[in-house]
Amino acid sequence: MFSFIMKAAILLILVGCISFCISSEPSNESENTFERKERSLADPAGRQKRQSGLSCPKVISHSPEYPRDCYDILQSCSGQSPASGQYYIQPDGGNVIKVYCDMETDEGGWTVFQRRIDGTINFYRSWPQYQTGFGNLNTEFWLGNDNIHYLTSQGDYELRVEMNNTLGNHYYAKYSKFRIGDSFSEYLLVLGAYSGTAGDSLADHNTMRFSTYDNDNDAYSGNCASHSSHGRGAWWYKSCVYSNLNGQYYGYSGRPSIYWSHLPGDTDQIPFAEMKLRPRST
Repeated sequence: MFSFIMKAAILLILVGCISFCISSEPSNESENTFERKERSLADPAGRQKRQSGLSCPKVISHSPEYPRDCYDILQSCSGQSPASGQYYIQPDGGNVIKVYCDMETDEGGWTVFQRRIDGTINFYRSWPQYQTGFGNLNTEFWLGNDNIHYLTSQGDYELRVEMNNTLGNHYYAKYSKFRIGDSFSEYLLVLGAYSGTAGDSLADHNTMRFSTYDNDNDAYSGNCASHSSHGRGAWWYKSCVYSNLNGQYYGYSGRPSIYWSHLPGDTDQIPFAEMKLRPRST
């Protein structure tokens, strides 16, 4: 009997130790958080009504479960104002993905696809990484060229770019049309008319294909995406840069990195930048 009690006690201790070790394992909320969740959401078997944070009723005609973008969420709320935050969407032809929705700026409904805020995420990345997306929706991220393509292929979309300069002043640039092509076009950029306060530093990049350090599609003799004088980051370069919001956050060899050439004031560094899209209302 004593031997049986001792064995049972040892077994309980081992189970408790294993449980403690598992529960104590640190949560690795690293820059790969966005990628990991996107991959898991691509599994059709896991599709549930997981519209986190959305309390108003959903009236989504195209799908029994997911809206197509953040504007779809806004429209489904029947006069209520959903909070800005993270939601699940499914663009036509694409996978279910988690996105950040801006429900406040300029009447809301914006799907954010890029943000730079603190330099915690490395944006000097390869073509495949820019295709699928990377980063953390809570801080800095790129939603992925494939996802942006699916979103902007659903209809007529507009683009809004938010920026702060080093003096803390806020500016924006808005484009009446925004679309990027598929991977076969190498995510060719199509823009409409500019309006705003930041100056038009994207028009020169219109109709250009996307470039990374390992896939050069610019009109320059070298590779703008890897050139130290242009911030070293992926963008729709021509030859080379009037803007680059995917450059290195703290610069490279003393050169400008995150860059918008017409931004008023000090343009050597832009501490905050955010890019977002929304269906065009007119």
